Amino acid sequence: MQADDLEEVSEISDRAFIAVIEKLSGQRLERPFFPIAGLALRFEADPEGCLVAIEGSRPVGALFSVARGTLAWFGPLAVAT
Repeated sequence: MQADDLEEVSEISDRAFIAVIEKLSGQRLERPFFPIAGLALRFEADPEGCLVAIEGSRPVGALFSVARGTLAWFGPLAVAT
């Protein structure tokens, strides 16, 4: 992942999570669900743990993960349909 990917990755993540939440709860949330600033913090904390799937020249999926010593977490994980 590159910093330039964050806007598209935010959109992919938002679309995926908003669709799942709507399907499960019937509630339609608005963007941004994952604000770019929050995703940028994860990217800055551990850029090597932030990955994108590329199709052609566009991101179609993303995984954010952060490791801090013995603690690690990942998310969001999203793939475009």
